[in-house]
Amino acid sequence: ILPLKSIWSFLGKNSLIVMGTHTLLIQILWYKIFTGQIPNGIASCCLFLIVLICEGIIILTYSKLKLLVQRNKSDE
Repeated sequence: ILPLKSIWSFLGKNSLIVMGTHTLLIQILWYKIFTGQIPNGIASCCLFLIVLICEGIIILTYSKLKLLVQRNKSDE
């Protein structure tokens, strides 16, 4: 359970990024993959996992860019 706790903690600390991007990701994936159909249980779980992975990538990218900007500001 400890790995799940750290994943949820990571997402919780970056909840504003998740809140701003998850609906867009779900809509894009829903209409591109499922073509607007109501997905069954397995498809919903797959969609959930894909969105989690995409959110992780977005959060990590944002964190790295934020760190670069902060370093550039401190160098000035």
